[in-house]
Amino acid sequence: LRGASAMAATVELADWAARRAEVRDCVERGEPIEGMKILMREMRDFAERHNVHALPIDTSSFYKNPAEFGSAFKAVGGASEAVEVFSGILAERGIIFLALSQPARAVQDLQAAVEMTSQKPDDRTKTALVKARLELGEALVKDRQAEEARKVPVIVLTGFLGAGKTTLLNYILKAQHGKKYAVIENEVGQIGIDNQLLADTDMSARTEEAVVLLDNGCLCCTVRSDLIGAIKKIIEKVDLANVNARAAEPGEQSQEKPLLDGIIIETTGLADPGPVCKTFFAEDALRDRARVDGVLTVVDAKHFLSQLQRKRSDGAVNESAQQVGFADRILLNKVDTVDKETLECVETEIRSINELAPIVRCSLASKPDTVSLDELLGCGSFCLDRVLQDLQAEPEASMPPVAKKPRTAGESIIQMSSAFRPPSRHDTKVKTCSFMLSGAPIILERFKQVMTTIRVENAVNLYRYKGVVCIREPSGILKRAVMQGIHDICMFEPRGLWPSGKDPTSQLVFIGHDLNEDLWRRLLEKAQEGVLDH
Repeated sequence: LRGASAMAATVELADWAARRAEVRDCVERGEPIEGMKILMREMRDFAERHNVHALPIDTSSFYKNPAEFGSAFKAVGGASEAVEVFSGILAERGIIFLALSQPARAVQDLQAAVEMTSQKPDDRTKTALVKARLELGEALVKDRQAEEARKVPVIVLTGFLGAGKTTLLNYILKAQHGKKYAVIENEVGQIGIDNQLLADTDMSARTEEAVVLLDNGCLCCTVRSDLIGAIKKIIEKVDLANVNARAAEPGEQSQEKPLLDGIIIETTGLADPGPVCKTFFAEDALRDRARVDGVLTVVDAKHFLSQLQRKRSDGAVNESAQQVGFADRILLNKVDTVDKETLECVETEIRSINELAPIVRCSLASKPDTVSLDELLGCGSFCLDRVLQDLQAEPEASMPPVAKKPRTAGESIIQMSSAFRPPSRHDTKVKTCSFMLSGAPIILERFKQVMTTIRVENAVNLYRYKGVVCIREPSGILKRAVMQGIHDICMFEPRGLWPSGKDPTSQLVFIGHDLNEDLWRRLLEKAQEGVLDH
């Protein structure tokens, strides 16, 4: 019997080798579908030879998800020759799916094929798996981008009292710039949007969330309480207009484009923009229709330095410094009212607080049209793919050069840029804290524990944070992950394999009030591979 079984196994392997050659020939001729037909017949024959439906495993997905069956077949002790044959079937299926531009199915089958075989996978299979993973990563990025593109971008506009927020909003609502923005003004008893803009729109008695269509196509809404309700009302109004437009001109409206070019939410002069941003992550109704594009902070070049010097009660945060800390972009206004030396001093102070945000100089009162709205209102800073792009574009822009040296067991190479940021004359305790961890990847579970500790203990003082980290998974595979957060709300997602040939390096940037750099350095160091492993 053993001899007969061995003979049958030998025949099966020989027959499969012949079929495999036919499949590869079809693929090389540019006929992958014909190759798949051969594989389907081979799978049918395999099922009959090994009576797979009588096995003590779920075989209902044998044809729909053979990778799942293959793993289970090996786990229950399938004959080694049969396991190798099925591994080969999966490998060829994966290569065909790759040729058919279906990388997700290709990765599933190729990965299972590699895990099933007891032999070293051939170069063809390994090359196909690497290519499939890359194509799948690119496809996922495109899918995420398409999904985000359908959402309305939201810009949170902040800045100290008198910085020029209302001047900017009045320009946006007056100018014929061809864009459709919705502006939500937080009214707290202060002079708001130019009343002349609303003179002909029956707004003399403002309701709680009245939405008005202005001459240039923009929407204006004043809010005293319910921000979520105001945004829903704006989206409902635009939805109705969109339905009417499609009815009038069928086929002209594309669902790939958001209903508005953007929603601009003005916070009050003393407000923390964090809760506004968090609203869009916590509310399902908003998360599905809108996305936070970024925080735009208007800074008064003439008064910013004196605002930093204002006395606060013990433990109170300097609002001007806090608003700069939250910023993704900074609009440095009233530059025409100060001399060059003062302007440079203001920018130095801004940089001592926030090292990352670009600074745009302007004079909104006299030359508002010199400000590019596309540049200001399209930063995409809350997009994880954008974080990855920005941090990897200049990975060591804020880091000091470090001499290469061998890394011994238990030793971490961790750099901090804090000592290299511009010196500040005003101690607001709001600053940027940047780390670069080199020499070893991060252990995922340890990193999660560290970040949970940091977020929970610093939920109020931690304004913004982002990072790109090299993660070692339990399987041993190195992967790349991206992090973005505001207060205690954190997004952390994988972004494919770690680039081949690149040293494992993780970059983390935190902006906030009274941050404990020394403690965080020690915690992050312990999350690295090799530090606690010996």
